[in-house]
Amino acid sequence: MPRSAKDIQLSELKDTISKLNELIMAQTSSMDSLQKTIEDLRQELSNKRAEVDYLKAKLFGSSSEKLKAPFPGQMSLFEEMPDERIPEIIEPEIIDVAAHKRERKPKAAYEELFENLPRRQVPLDTLTEEEKNCPVCGTQMVPIRTEIARTELVFHPAYLERVDYLYLWLLPSYNHSPSYPIFLFPE
Repeated sequence: MPRSAKDIQLSELKDTISKLNELIMAQTSSMDSLQKTIEDLRQELSNKRAEVDYLKAKLFGSSSEKLKAPFPGQMSLFEEMPDERIPEIIEPEIIDVAAHKRERKPKAAYEELFENLPRRQVPLDTLTEEEKNCPVCGTQMVPIRTEIARTELVFHPAYLERVDYLYLWLLPSYNHSPSYPIFLFPE
């Protein structure tokens, strides 16, 4: 049976209408589920805000130790006392105490603090070879004494060491007899 063009067009329109109705039903159910999700989220947000307000009140609100109404029979410290119970004023008794002086414990001296440390002495050679010779006769001068120039405390990872740097004091040998002794002092 041959169909006419209008019948074919009518059947296509019926198919399109049924597909559109199915699409509308799917979108309606999707919108309903989204509306339900929105309502759930709004309820959860409302609960969280109430919880935050409660915690803020607990943290920053008035202390729980403060009572709004005192216990029955308990007196208040800050209210005025009744007239019948005026306390007596007690005069303080003055007692003279003999003064005393406390001796201050002396501080430990530098030598006492570091006397048990191992000690190493380093001679300081600040004079040139020409300065070590006598300016009068040119002979080599001999050391007469040493003097500590400075002391350092050197910390090594395993121990502490005290290093003394020494000045060398020179005096010419007495093979000749100058009219005065010559001392060379370090600079």
